[in-house]
Amino acid sequence: MKITIRKASYAYEWLNGYEPKRPTLICLHGFMGSKETFANLAQQDQVNLLALDLLGHGQSSIYLPAYRYTMSELIKDLQLLAQQLRLTKFYLLGYSMGSRVALAWSLTYPESIAGLIMEAGTPGIIGAENRAKRRVHDKNWCQMLQECSLTQFVQSWQDQALFASQRLLPIEQQQAIFQAKSQQVSYGLAMSLQNMGTGAQMNYWSSLTTKGKFPLLYLAGQLDHKYLSLGQQVVQAWGHPQATLTIIEAAGHCTHLEQPLLFQTTVLNWLASLEK
Repeated sequence: MKITIRKASYAYEWLNGYEPKRPTLICLHGFMGSKETFANLAQQDQVNLLALDLLGHGQSSIYLPAYRYTMSELIKDLQLLAQQLRLTKFYLLGYSMGSRVALAWSLTYPESIAGLIMEAGTPGIIGAENRAKRRVHDKNWCQMLQECSLTQFVQSWQDQALFASQRLLPIEQQQAIFQAKSQQVSYGLAMSLQNMGTGAQMNYWSSLTTKGKFPLLYLAGQLDHKYLSLGQQVVQAWGHPQATLTIIEAAGHCTHLEQPLLFQTTVLNWLASLEK
């Protein structure tokens, strides 16, 4: 299904149908992902699962002006999307890039948020110099998207140390992941990196205590030392007493792929504890 928000088309799907009496969890994928990212959560009837393709990804609009890809513009769209679907209170789940989007969305429109689940996300980079360095880093990836084939880009992206633990997955699954990412469009990926990457993202650290007024679950893989440390800091800074860090054993950056059953159980148990 598709919905038009301010002349941009967003693809969305109710992964397990919609029941008015159930709480709703909106799921946001990471860079080069799609609304299929959290399909493994669909085999349950506790919550409605609404999955979206973010701009530049999947079946959502791609060829838009650069400013539409900025975080501030994107979350305006997403809030309007939720309103058009008549969702007044909902949970957010985001992975990596989607986790940053979910955080920005929840801190900007906290009145709509019942709770936030961040899987391996950051509130931003502290210090103008550090952010400038990251923008150069992101720009280099954008240049690769212009100069290389998409399959070459995907291979280089997956070769990063951050994703090393995914090489322990079955070969068939690794190939399926690679093929799915290779179906994206270079322009959309470049616009996302340039305008919504970590280097372009504003620093939300100072807002965690003052605006984080709803429950938080932070998920980090045991092998993902960078985001495990970030998760500890986020939970410590969070402004609501129900802030929890859960470490997913034997997993790296992408816990929902590497330990899907443990990921699902953790998410559903946390939601159930809040809906008692």
